[in-house]
Amino acid sequence: MEKICEKKECTACGICSLVCPAHCIKLKEEKTGAIYPEVDKEKCINCQKCVKYCPNNNEMLFSYPIKAYAAWSKDTLIRSFAASGGIASELYQYAIKNNWYAVGALFSKEKHVCFYEVNKNNIESIRNSKYVFSELLDIPEKIKAAVKKGKNVLFIGLPCQNAALKSFLREPQMLQRVIFVDLVCHGVPSQAYFRDYIDTIEKRYRRKAEEITFRGAHSSYLISIKDKEKKEFYKKDINSNDIYYAAFAENLNFRENCYCCKYAKKERITDLTLGDYSGLEKEISLVLINTRKGNEFLDNIKKDNKLQLVEKPVQEALLAPGNKQLREPSSRNPNRDIFLQVYIYTSDYKKAVKKAMGKQLFLRQVAGGYSQCIGWVSSKLNPCQKKKIKQIFRLIK
Repeated sequence: MEKICEKKECTACGICSLVCPAHCIKLKEEKTGAIYPEVDKEKCINCQKCVKYCPNNNEMLFSYPIKAYAAWSKDTLIRSFAASGGIASELYQYAIKNNWYAVGALFSKEKHVCFYEVNKNNIESIRNSKYVFSELLDIPEKIKAAVKKGKNVLFIGLPCQNAALKSFLREPQMLQRVIFVDLVCHGVPSQAYFRDYIDTIEKRYRRKAEEITFRGAHSSYLISIKDKEKKEFYKKDINSNDIYYAAFAENLNFRENCYCCKYAKKERITDLTLGDYSGLEKEISLVLINTRKGNEFLDNIKKDNKLQLVEKPVQEALLAPGNKQLREPSSRNPNRDIFLQVYIYTSDYKKAVKKAMGKQLFLRQVAGGYSQCIGWVSSKLNPCQKKKIKQIFRLIK
């Protein structure tokens, strides 16, 4: 087997490994920190199954959204822990209540993000965004087994992971029993970078990370790390000089396939698409209905009266400023090659980011301090004073 697909398009979904009858394909971490399938040519029987099932070698059916909603959960507790409006949590709760097989991504004990079955015991861990590569592992096989037993399935993952699952299941009668939900994705950093980043923080603060979240209160982009006693010992926002969030915001540390993502466009391959409805108030989700099946699913959830849904023009939702990836992939950072070269040579994530970003990190530190200062001043003003200051700024403009 020469190659399964073009390397720059590989999403490391692992479907090739799952379908290989000779068990000769393993996902291996390369010096760049990213994982890719590696074929043991001595064991390979050249059956071409890996090529046949790879989502990059299969035509996906794309659909232009039927409807768009600004949406949020009516449960204030769910919204307080959610990345935006808490819609994913409500979808999971509906699935669990109706005895569906539901799947989502959460942190493992080793601080890897992997896919697991969602149930009442772990649903809280599923909440909140996870800006790092997540492994499907054997979840596609478990979903297939659940469907064969007559169960309905809810799968919430990235667009490329939905494509992988569709390519694996293949048969129309199987696909019909699964509600495919994708998340608007900016790109995913490799787990090696995240692991190195967490190790650096743990050594610096001499504490073990037990709980990690990427979004704070009111949908803010805020990375928070807590120890086993639930005490927060590290907190930085996306505009700071934090070496993980800074690289994420500047499109520096994504997998290579993210920069040419074929799913980053208006047409979708899933039944529903979830994201932030940027441009509106915080804590509001964007929901795109892409298929009739997705529309029927949401109609059933509406009956529980747990969602607030405000229909919006589809074009407005697709052009929302914070969801560029509903139109095109993230741009490759011009210093990406410098970052990779340093990382390959040193295996030091922090050093690679600092070399690639240089003054940008310092400017972020200055901007972060300025932002904190403005925030402190703002907290001391009453609503009337804030209103007067806004009026002054408008006159200046």
